[in-house]
Amino acid sequence: MTNGTPTMTKRAIKAIGQNRAPGFVLTCPCCGEADVAVTLDLSDLATCHCPSCDEDFSVSTAVKKFADRLAQWQAIARWIESAAEVLDQASPIE
Repeated sequence: MTNGTPTMTKRAIKAIGQNRAPGFVLTCPCCGEADVAVTLDLSDLATCHCPSCDEDFSVSTAVKKFADRLAQWQAIARWIESAAEVLDQASPIE
């Protein structure tokens, strides 16, 4: 990924010339594998496929799963931040 934009693999660029679906280097929402060349079904422009786990999914499903994961991590980050503030305010035990 470059600046938050998915990049295409050299293999994917070559595949375009051969009328095969291009792949975008992403993290799979199904198996969590990072840097996988997820492909898009060009016949419906809706179905994505992960070659690592062989699962099909939609972009909206991927967005929802990652939004849910982000919300979980944000909740943990808030908890850690508030715990750190409490510890900073606590007087040392003597």
